[in-house]
Amino acid sequence: MITPQPEKIFYLTRINPLNFEEYRKFRHIILLGTLNSNGKFSNYIKGILDEKQKKDIREGRYFYFIKHNEFSLEQTILILVANNVEELKENIVENKGFIFNQFNRALDTYVINSMFGRKENMELSNKLYKSYGWTFRMQPDYIIAKEVKEGKFLWLRRFDPDRMISIYWKDSNDGSELNEKWAFERRILVGKNYLNNMKMVEGYTKIEKINFLGRDAIKLEGLWEIEEKAIGGFFRSYTFFDMKTKKIYFIDLSVFAPGEVKEPYIRQLDIIAHTFSTSPIKPFKKILF
Repeated sequence: MITPQPEKIFYLTRINPLNFEEYRKFRHIILLGTLNSNGKFSNYIKGILDEKQKKDIREGRYFYFIKHNEFSLEQTILILVANNVEELKENIVENKGFIFNQFNRALDTYVINSMFGRKENMELSNKLYKSYGWTFRMQPDYIIAKEVKEGKFLWLRRFDPDRMISIYWKDSNDGSELNEKWAFERRILVGKNYLNNMKMVEGYTKIEKINFLGRDAIKLEGLWEIEEKAIGGFFRSYTFFDMKTKKIYFIDLSVFAPGEVKEPYIRQLDIIAHTFSTSPIKPFKKILF
C-alpha cells in the first residue's frame, strides 16, 4: 500500500523447524510439507492426514488445510502440502490470492473483535439511524465533526491519529447515473465543499468496480492533500446505489497520521465502512474463529 510511504500488510519470517516451539503461539503461521519428504513438518503433516486426504493430495485435488486456535486463541495456521517441492511451489504461485485472503480475513476478524468486543458507541449508531435511516457500527471517541442536512453530508472523526469517515448521499430512482466518472467527480466535490478543500493527489488514484455488501460499487483509493495546510494522507472511497432507500451513497475514508504506520488505521476505517446498514444495528457479538 502507498500511504504515501510504501507499507506491507504482512511480513514473512522464515524459521528453522527446530525452533518451532518458540513461534507456535504466533497468530498467523504457514506450515509447508511434501509427501516425499521425511523432514520434521512433512512428517508432522503426514501424521495428521488420513489415507483419503493423502490420496487426494497425490492426485492433485488437495493442497491446503486450515486450523484455528491450535496452539493459542484467535490463531490461524495454514498447512500447505504437495507431492514434492516443485508441485508445492506451483500451488503457492497459482493460489497466492487465496493464501493471502486466509490471513487477511483472519486479521479482519481479530481487528473487528478488538474494535467492538469490549465497547462500542451504540449511542452514535442509533442517532445516525434515527436521523438519516442509515448507520455504521461505531467505536468510542468518534464524534460528528460536520453535519450538513440540506447538503446530505456527514463527517465523523476520531483523533490521535486523525481518522475520518464522511458520507454523502443523493436520491435516485435506479442509480443509473452512477459510473466511474460520477464517483470520481463526487470525490472532488465532497473534498472541495465539505472537507476543507481536500484534493486527490494526481497520479496516485486507482479506480475499480467491486462488490460492496452485495451491491455493485465503485472503489477509489489514493492520496489526498490540503495544499493550504501542507497536510495529506491516504484515502479510500466506496460509491454505490441502495435499492431499499433509493439513494446513491458515497462513503470516504481518510487517515492523517504523519510518522506512523497507517495500514492498521485504514483497516479499522474499512471495517467500519463495511458495517454500513439501512437497518438498526444490534449490539456486537464476538466473532468466533
